[in-house]
Amino acid sequence: MKFVAFFVLVVLCTASTAVLPNYSPAIRNNALMREEIIQNYFNLRLTASEIALFLVSVHGICISLRHLKRILRRLGCTRRRRPSDLDEVVEAVEAELRGSGSLLGYRAMHQRLINQHGLVTTREVVRHVLKIFDPEGVEHRSRHRLRRRVYRCKGSQTICGHIDGYDKLKPFGFCIHGAIDGFSRRIVWLEVASSNNDPRIIAQYFLDYVKTVGKYRAHYTGR
Repeated sequence: MKFVAFFVLVVLCTASTAVLPNYSPAIRNNALMREEIIQNYFNLRLTASEIALFLVSVHGICISLRHLKRILRRLGCTRRRRPSDLDEVVEAVEAELRGSGSLLGYRAMHQRLINQHGLVTTREVVRHVLKIFDPEGVEHRSRHRLRRRVYRCKGSQTICGHIDGYDKLKPFGFCIHGAIDGFSRRIVWLEVASSNNDPRIIAQYFLDYVKTVGKYRAHYTGR
């Protein structure tokens, strides 16, 4: 039984390192102090149990869950905060409605207010605010009719391209990434790699596309 328990712990610790991206400062910089590592993991919205597991598997720091919670309290790392003022919520919602947030429902808007604006509010408050400031959008979403944005493109390659990734096959090692031209709808690239989270891979797709366009221009213009 001891061997089985030890084997399970090793497997969990090994698999846990794949949860966070490789550029996470808490993973890459082993010279950080213990409190700073704990605070970095907390800012990544990990639970106390997950932080304790990463401390053991990645940094070799073994502390009890109770002691870890004491450290988090001492550092002022707590999820329970005072709810944000309604004026701040309304101002943030209005700012989002002027941009890409105009397509969001109250659930997605609630998450954006938390993650990008750092506000503390409830879904019910966001739902009522959206119903007041965006009644047309609420009506369209309730009828499952999307209100698509309209943009104008002067010509081919004036907009770099619309890019997106497909990670449904990521557990099997296939990450698909594609881009299309905003004017002609021509497929700019459609590639498969081991990751879509590494910006160097996406940048290489773009550089390869620029080189290809340069070769075509040089061939047809004679320059």
